[in-house]
Amino acid sequence: MVSELPDTRGGIIPKQAMITVDKDTFTALRNKIRKNENLEECREHLKSIIEIKQAHEWRADIASCFCVGWALPVHLGWEVRLLEESLWALEDGDTEKAARKLDELIKIQQE
Repeated sequence: MVSELPDTRGGIIPKQAMITVDKDTFTALRNKIRKNENLEECREHLKSIIEIKQAHEWRADIASCFCVGWALPVHLGWEVRLLEESLWALEDGDTEKAARKLDELIKIQQE
């Protein structure tokens, strides 16, 4: 999805791709890894998703003292760990393990 947003300084923020991270994202990524399709692109996508999830985890952790409780930061931390393990496996050339870690993540998303 590409969007254009107003800048608070009166300008326009350039169009940028927005990444949606959900069960479908993980399923598509897992399928590409299983088929050995564009593995370098898969690695880069995993890295981007990890950065996004880590930012969400950090924000949720800060807010946990005030309003959201501890469940969300713990859940996001678990997701980040599975994503990292998938990335490490992919970097080691173990596509099956990388796909299995994404399967675990997909299962979490369904709960």
